[in-house]
Amino acid sequence: ILNCILDIAFSYSMAYFKSSKFARGQIAFNFKNIIFHITSEFIFDNNITERYVTIICNCNSVINCISGVIYLVFISFRCCFGNSCMTPISWVDNGDLAFGGGDYAVYINPTTGKRFVDETSERDVLSLGEFRNGIEWNGHKGVFIEIANAATPIPGPYPYKDEDVEGRQYVRTIGEIADVLKAEGFDTDVETIKATIENYDQAIINGTQPQDVSKKQFSALIGDCEKNEDGSYKADTYNLDDAKLRIRFLAPSTHHTMGGIHVDVKRHVLDADEKPIAGLYAAGEVTGGIHGGNRLGGNAITEIFVSGRTAANAISEDN
Repeated sequence: ILNCILDIAFSYSMAYFKSSKFARGQIAFNFKNIIFHITSEFIFDNNITERYVTIICNCNSVINCISGVIYLVFISFRCCFGNSCMTPISWVDNGDLAFGGGDYAVYINPTTGKRFVDETSERDVLSLGEFRNGIEWNGHKGVFIEIANAATPIPGPYPYKDEDVEGRQYVRTIGEIADVLKAEGFDTDVETIKATIENYDQAIINGTQPQDVSKKQFSALIGDCEKNEDGSYKADTYNLDDAKLRIRFLAPSTHHTMGGIHVDVKRHVLDADEKPIAGLYAAGEVTGGIHGGNRLGGNAITEIFVSGRTAANAISEDN
């Protein structure tokens, strides 16, 4: 859909101004190696490996990449290299987005068995916390354990129900978690995990904050508990031992790059001296600078809409 939006802007522009050149695409594909090294060295303490560069941040095809680069190969243009936006909830085996949200789950440090971050924090805060508190597992760093009540639905087009998915998801009671962790090579103390969850749930029930890490937003308990008509919890019905829990093994992965071709406010591509290159325009994720150091969720779509139309209008004005 996003590529189609850019194609419309591209086609609209080219139909009237065939001599103009319009660059589009995604910078994570075009400058993958540069972005990878910048992100790994300066942002996340060299924790990112090439396996964390996911398909989400890449062009869907080489053709889409070519349209954003073909006009730039022999031209001296300026790039503004920026941070990579990490998504903190990805599958360990391939880096794809696992979907979910931190308001209904706890993120557990596999070494200590305790929470280590406010699960509703910004993506960069979560990802950095995972790199610092997670473990290296199956060749990947920043791996942590997510635990939630299995009855709480995961937002997004989540592909699984309550089935076991090797290396990704298991549904067990608290008493059965030890066997899963052992089978996957984790030596996390389950009694510590249980105490962490109980403290977390009791804080929600009582309207206080957990002992380990405070949290801005709660939407569900990890254990089971009945509610009163006014929505408050019946504390004496709380039950963790029999609750079905969803255990997922997750890690951070790259999701979006803020770096790219340097443009002015009308989407003219700038050269090394910051002067517009005649007839050359760029829009979408091939450009950089608009999101600063950490893109807000959903703003990539806004950028596509705004920048494509802005470039098209600039082409019309210039010609």
